[in-house]
Amino acid sequence: MYRKFILEKRDQSKNFNLEISLNLAEKELIEKALIEQENIIMKLSKGLGVLATVGNVAPFIGLFGTVWGIMKAFHDIGLKGSASLTTVAPGIAEALINTAMGLFCAIPAVIAYNYYLLKKEEASKTLEILFKRILLILKRGFISYKI
Repeated sequence: MYRKFILEKRDQSKNFNLEISLNLAEKELIEKALIEQENIIMKLSKGLGVLATVGNVAPFIGLFGTVWGIMKAFHDIGLKGSASLTTVAPGIAEALINTAMGLFCAIPAVIAYNYYLLKKEEASKTLEILFKRILLILKRGFISYKI
């Protein structure tokens, strides 16, 4: 949108070294584009902390459940005095379920976190490029603002 605007302005003047003037509507259009890009970045940043926390903590909660299940299996062996399948299986099953649930929560959270972080970085880069181009044009004196 910004590039199209500058190209149109450049085409309107026969010599690009001539001053390009912005009317109020055009100034508001540029401001709206900048604000829109900032809003996109803010929206993408909103849930990143939660996703990062879930992605990092869930495997440890699963690991804690795994340890708990194995301890239960050993406790049951101690109570019954034998390591039969019927004694060990419930604790081992509990351990494996907890491990799976930790991974089930962590993997999608990490994937979503990486996706939204990439989108946020792309939006930030776009905004940075837009700012740099506007500043460059202003420094060169090609644009003046007229009410």
